[in-house]
Amino acid sequence: DLPVHDMLHAKVDGKVLLPGNRIQFHADSPIVDKVTGAVQFSEHGFVLQDLQGQALGGAVRFSGGMDVSGLPAGADHGPRVDVRAQGVATADGLLRAKELGSVVQLAQLAQGQTAYQLRISMAQGVPLVEVRSDLNGMALALPPPLNKAADAVWPTHFASTVPEGAPTPLVRQNMQLDVGGRLQLRYVRDISPDDATPDKVVSGALRLGAGALTLPAKGVIAEVQLPQLDVQQWQALAQRIKTMAAPARAGATDAAASPAAAGDPYAAFLPDHWDIRLDTVQVRGMEIQKLHLRGSRTGARWRSQVSSSLLDGQLEYEQEAKGP
Repeated sequence: DLPVHDMLHAKVDGKVLLPGNRIQFHADSPIVDKVTGAVQFSEHGFVLQDLQGQALGGAVRFSGGMDVSGLPAGADHGPRVDVRAQGVATADGLLRAKELGSVVQLAQLAQGQTAYQLRISMAQGVPLVEVRSDLNGMALALPPPLNKAADAVWPTHFASTVPEGAPTPLVRQNMQLDVGGRLQLRYVRDISPDDATPDKVVSGALRLGAGALTLPAKGVIAEVQLPQLDVQQWQALAQRIKTMAAPARAGATDAAASPAAAGDPYAAFLPDHWDIRLDTVQVRGMEIQKLHLRGSRTGARWRSQVSSSLLDGQLEYEQEAKGP
């Protein structure tokens, strides 16, 4: 029913059947193959009916939709979008999900599969994602405290949120990740719907080890508090990650290859302050007790004050143009 002279009162009712399609809810979301089910739609929104497919190496089922009934004309429909998914992800499936960016290369350090719950919504024109999993069934080949057996249960939660309210030129987004209480991340960004305006990291915090995460007013801080750390294990991991990233950087210029370069999308997430406390550190057969490093980064220069059972003083490191 489409009254030409009164389109605000138009009525629509229909259904789209999906016989095995490929869909992607957003450019940064996983591609879903072999999608079956239906999408029921009306002037009030849409509802997903028995929608299921294959994504991230396993089966996934979707529910939810969008209901804009009662909203005034021209209102932001984003907050009424609520799509939920339950599925299984495998390490191999994550590795093949190139649409998620170079971060999926980290799946080379995982083995097995795990169940997850996903929620996709919208606010102020920004797609929001929430993911939960206990990682049961997936092993992680990482140094302690991030090494994980397949049968271990690590409650893991990722969420991106923005404040409620009318759209603004810059939207403040919060992103949080907690991996079993062993690794915590939180970043606050100002993002713009205009692709020509770059996103800006306002503040951030990374914590490795148990304890509460402290978000600074500005800048990015890294906090590490561990009973024991083997330097060679972490050096081996860093080298492996560098090798993983090499194909993605193969066509990059020297400037873009530097983590401190303006063109590197990850540069703004690097810490500019850190506080590292380690009870015992193993370095090539040598053991250092009560190591404490506190420092800051300015551009490519990293400085730290050091105190421990074996040495005290200051360390300074100048990052090379092509990376550390």
